Amino acid sequence: MGEVRGDLDQEETGEFKEKYSSSEVLELLREVYPEPMDATGVGDRLDMSRRTAANKLNELVDDDVVATKKIGARARVYWLQPEQAGEEPTH
Repeated sequence: MGEVRGDLDQEETGEFKEKYSSSEVLELLREVYPEPMDATGVGDRLDMSRRTAANKLNELVDDDVVATKKIGARARVYWLQPEQAGEEPTH
């Protein structure tokens, strides 16, 4: 097995690949839907750093799969978009 650097694993080829995928975060959000989660909670549940969890959550926000809201001076929560859970959005 190769070296580990942050959220990357070094393969035998010397190239680094992602150790964690956004799909793992997405699956967790589907499990807890409709409850929101913060990056710390995601990181704790998936055994990754809060920073890595926040990066993966923000990738899903950029892909319009997850919504987010700032809830304090430094706190932010994330939740699955209703369409991703098989529900119709409410407007």
